[in-house]
Amino acid sequence: MKKLKIFVCLLVFFVSFAARAQQMIGITPYAEHLPDVPAAAVKSIQHKLTQMVTQNGFGSVSGEFVLTCNVLVVDKSVIPTMPAQYSMDLEVSFYLINTLEQIIVAEYPVTVSSLESNETKAYIQAFNQINPRNPKLRAFMSSCRDKIVEYYTERLPALVAKAQSLAQQDKYEEAMAVLGTIPESVAEYTTVADLSARVYIQMLDRDAILAINKAKSALTQKDYDTALDLINTVNPASSLSKEAYAMIDNIQKSIDEQQRLEYEARLQQATEQKAQAEKVWNDKIELEKMRIDAAKKVAVAQANAKALKKEPQTLKKLNSWLLGKLNK
Repeated sequence: MKKLKIFVCLLVFFVSFAARAQQMIGITPYAEHLPDVPAAAVKSIQHKLTQMVTQNGFGSVSGEFVLTCNVLVVDKSVIPTMPAQYSMDLEVSFYLINTLEQIIVAEYPVTVSSLESNETKAYIQAFNQINPRNPKLRAFMSSCRDKIVEYYTERLPALVAKAQSLAQQDKYEEAMAVLGTIPESVAEYTTVADLSARVYIQMLDRDAILAINKAKSALTQKDYDTALDLINTVNPASSLSKEAYAMIDNIQKSIDEQQRLEYEARLQQATEQKAQAEKVWNDKIELEKMRIDAAKKVAVAQANAKALKKEPQTLKKLNSWLLGKLNK
């Protein structure tokens, strides 16, 4: 048992390390608080913020961190040519904001200028000069990553405790959402991965119990179609999958030859799934890897879904705060 625990810890580490490059820390790009910037130009700078997020290895949704900006007109003039030309110098300051604590975590200013036939075009041309892959901007985004990791590292004990509490209340999806916000680059991430896998199995077992009970009820009524459908919903990673797949043998024993012919294709499919599940269960390495990989994907998906759900409300509050904070 001790050797198995050591192996599982090592497996968690290597799976986490292999997938680390693929996991993205979530940041929401936001530029809707710029009342003095023409609407078409706001869309342009919003696009730049999105590029800064996605092209520098961040996810584009977060419930806690926002990348935004403030635009200051340093100089604006109209050159009396035919037609007239608008000259504009802007200072665009980028900010990473922690929305929960309403604090500016990091900032970086960029100066741009333009010359165009109207004011809106001048803004857009100036914004188009911002290159998300510029080394200095990339260094800024890298510093944002470090600060976010530091933030989650400090909050790790509280987040783990919250996830454990939610799981104890059978709120497995909510627990997975909490764990899904934590970047893999945080120290002691093995604790998160291990807890994610355990909560994931609990979630699968909850669904398996419902499916098994309904399948048993269907069998008492000789409704083999429904029973097989329910059995096939049980995930092989569930600790109850063996019990579910054992019901296939009971179905085969319960039906007569004529029914066997009618259900031959369905039974063959179910039998093959049972064999695959048993193979996975007999291979402890494969079973743990499957659970860890699946738990991580579910956790991140739950976190993204939660962030999307709360995004309008979060951004509405942020908009009011930004108008007061950045436009003083």
